[in-house]
Amino acid sequence: MGCGRAVAVLGILIWAWGLCGSASGVVPGRCPTEIHFREVVEVTDETITLADLVAGADTLPSSWLAYFRSIELGPTPPLGTERFIRSENLRAYMVSLLRSQGVDPESTLLVMPDRLTIKRAATLVEARQIEDIVTSYILEHAPWDRGEMEIRDITFSGLPMLPAGTLTHQVQAQPGESFLGHVNLSIHFYLEGKKVRTLKAAARVALRKQVFHAARPLKRGEIIRPDDIEAREIEITDPSRTYVFEASQAVGKRLVTHLSMGEPLDQSCLDKPLLVRRGKTVTIVYRMPGIKLTAKGKAKEEGGYGDWIRIVNLDSDKVVKGQVLDGQTVLVVR
Repeated sequence: MGCGRAVAVLGILIWAWGLCGSASGVVPGRCPTEIHFREVVEVTDETITLADLVAGADTLPSSWLAYFRSIELGPTPPLGTERFIRSENLRAYMVSLLRSQGVDPESTLLVMPDRLTIKRAATLVEARQIEDIVTSYILEHAPWDRGEMEIRDITFSGLPMLPAGTLTHQVQAQPGESFLGHVNLSIHFYLEGKKVRTLKAAARVALRKQVFHAARPLKRGEIIRPDDIEAREIEITDPSRTYVFEASQAVGKRLVTHLSMGEPLDQSCLDKPLLVRRGKTVTIVYRMPGIKLTAKGKAKEEGGYGDWIRIVNLDSDKVVKGQVLDGQTVLVVR
């Protein structure tokens, strides 16, 4: 719709609204001798009233102010857009309105610009506010020690223009967010409980943390001893890594891969030490309600404590599955 057409349509609508009048009839009290209208009207509510157009509306007699506030002219323009009213349309409307209240239009001076511009009052959220929102949310929800965290490279999809008024916000993270590395957030802004804008934001979170590294070249299958590892501080940004932060997480465990000297330990590289190797002769303990039997067996698989492996009973040549208790014993429960 072109600008001229928008002006004409709004003028027609205002004329139609004016014919509705006030449900209370003639307004009591003396009509003001002058009514001044704004050149630029910024509306904070979702609906425009006649009182919004009047400059210094609060100086009007209370009865007339209430009357003007009761006359709704239509919805406020969407944020970032404007609507216009030509003075000839507004003047004709006001003359009709005053006459409907028994007022001689010649007794009231109507002062108005050639054109009124109507727009939604807005507020611009500053970059610092967005950064503070993102930082606060990550610090409150990340499982890491705040002293070890660094939040940087905060980005967002433009500074939002929001309706003026009492605004609140709610931050939402992706399901299963680790708050490490690249973190994506959605910031929802609300005006009086109604969502008015969603802003996409992102940040990068890094940890400075002590991680255990190989103190010497370590071979696959080695059992980690205390002097095989040493702690070094590194920056962590990869949420998929499961680094070893405590010596107890590694000492006594078996390496399932080779590690070079100075390479960080990952929990995925560690396993329980093997207690039973394939081909080893073990004692099979059969446990049934009220009965406990033993037999000699041979392991068909290797395993650590608590692992379930296949064993062949050397007496019956039958293969059974049992749980490793120690280096010599496998439990079979029936």
